Amino acid sequence: MPVPTTMADLSTTAASNSPAGGDAPSGGDDMLRAIQAIMRTTNAKGADIASATTTDIGAATGEFVDVTGTTTITGLGTIAAGIRRVVRFTGALTLTHNATSLILPGAANITTANGDVAMFRSLAAGNWVCESYVKASGAPINGANFKADGTVPMTGLLTENDGADIASATTVDLTAATGNTVVITGTTATTALTMTAGQQMTLIASGAWPLTHHATNLNINGGASYTCAAGDRLYAFKDNAGTVRVNVITQAGTPMMTAASQAEMEAGTESALRLMSPLRVAQAIAALGGGGVTIGTEVSLSGATIDITGLTGAKMIVITLNAASMSGTDDLLIQIGDAGGIEATGYSAGHCAVTNAAATGGANYTTGFGILTNSAASVLHGTIILALEDEANFTWSCSQSIGFSSGASAGIGGGSKSLSAALTQLRFAATGADTYDAGSANVLVFF
Repeated sequence: MPVPTTMADLSTTAASNSPAGGDAPSGGDDMLRAIQAIMRTTNAKGADIASATTTDIGAATGEFVDVTGTTTITGLGTIAAGIRRVVRFTGALTLTHNATSLILPGAANITTANGDVAMFRSLAAGNWVCESYVKASGAPINGANFKADGTVPMTGLLTENDGADIASATTVDLTAATGNTVVITGTTATTALTMTAGQQMTLIASGAWPLTHHATNLNINGGASYTCAAGDRLYAFKDNAGTVRVNVITQAGTPMMTAASQAEMEAGTESALRLMSPLRVAQAIAALGGGGVTIGTEVSLSGATIDITGLTGAKMIVITLNAASMSGTDDLLIQIGDAGGIEATGYSAGHCAVTNAAATGGANYTTGFGILTNSAASVLHGTIILALEDEANFTWSCSQSIGFSSGASAGIGGGSKSLSAALTQLRFAATGADTYDAGSANVLVFF
């Protein structure tokens, strides 16, 4: 065997290397020094190699080598399997992926930059695999969404830029929007929005734009169709489950806060805010015009039952009573239900009425959230708050604060109830056959 000059000249089989037992001593001396030189090249920088279609890094004079130039590379030369080369690129060129001869990470071409470092391993027969590639910028390999310095360019729908107007249609395609805030022109009724998963948009109506609620394609908060007025702003997004959800952010002409509310806020103290009643907090939130709040139409309390529907998606419900009265001595009940109907069993609730600081009556209820009325002459005012306590089990809790204008009395109460499914409706009822004969109620719903 001749005196080796590179690692490739050595054999992995010991008997195939020299010197043999019969070689002259001087030959052994040459072999020993050659092996030492080869070992040193594993930690030496070889002469620069100019890029070419086939850039022969196997012939490098050191394990570490700079490749200069900008010529596209499709091959790295032929050398024994297992030989390693660490290459530093000094310019921008293309490494062309090939599933056999030049295997690159991600099975995709790589555009080099000055200072990028790659480690290649020979597979023999002119085939190489890139075992690692580190960009000088620190950016990931083949990161199309990254700039050269490794940062993410905030362009397109990632920005808060205004996009081109989009005309209303039965189906409005938002996937091609040029910004994530767009004006929707026209008044064509829309039944679906087309979006990609994770896309978020602010939509501004230029006129009366009807939106038809749909559970998947146009899921409007509150579960009811909505007609936009000119200037209304909507927030739309598509979740990972494929549902396009829409919330009303602000309604045109709705003040963020009334002058009276602003004056109260400016004159308020920290303690006053802490003691603000739940109803006033709800009213303050509603005054902000935020999405997810619906103020129901005031209803007259008349008849055996009064049903309130369209509550799909509700998280909290605030009921206000104004001079509510029953025809007899039955107690007032608030019952809740899901799509299967109103549920009249399974409540854990109680109410106590107090007169002049002395307890005058109390009751437990299993058929609804009850309010102790005492007599047919009782006239009730106050607030009943229903809140979703456990969404997984559809459990609602109730809190009540009631005053009687018919006498010097007040009442408090509370309870809980788990439904079979998500709440969709509630009912004003009674514990017996009495009916409502006076008063009104309003329902404030938070979604």
